[in-house]
Amino acid sequence: MNAARAELKATFLTQGSSVGDRRLSLNVFRDDRGKAAISAVDALLKVREQVSKAEWKAIWPEGYFALSDSGPLLAVKLQEAIPSVVSDPARRTKAEEIAASLAKAAKTDETARRKAAGRFSDLLAGYDTPRDGFIDLVNKLEESQVKMDEALIEGAGRLQAVLTPEEWAALASRATGATP
Repeated sequence: MNAARAELKATFLTQGSSVGDRRLSLNVFRDDRGKAAISAVDALLKVREQVSKAEWKAIWPEGYFALSDSGPLLAVKLQEAIPSVVSDPARRTKAEEIAASLAKAAKTDETARRKAAGRFSDLLAGYDTPRDGFIDLVNKLEESQVKMDEALIEGAGRLQAVLTPEEWAALASRATGATP
């Protein structure tokens, strides 16, 4: 998962990445995330087979599977950095519009992911939840992500086209905290 996430981030922060590169990177990330989720479910279900219902509920403290706040989203960091990177007012305005749509798509994606994590916790709390319930949840999340992914792919490409290579490099380094 970590390698796929790093590859996804690198692809989106490389100005020369193509739509195909971004789609491939997103697909690898989604596939890895789905496989990791199902692998985790399979491991947890094996544990569940070995314990009673009361023991199962005692294993997982409240909020155990809640997602932590990982800080601002990359798209939001890009949006915040644009005014300090793009000096030309016309291109800055265009870049800010694109970055705003990127940030909106990223926030929608994050909200969907958090809702899915809550549903996952609910399924896990149910001692009798079948494996298919978890698979259905992973599939529904993947279906909803396709729309968000297209918005992210399109927005990244539009933003890359507006910025100069120097601006893009400065934007990427500010968004990731790297020294330009």
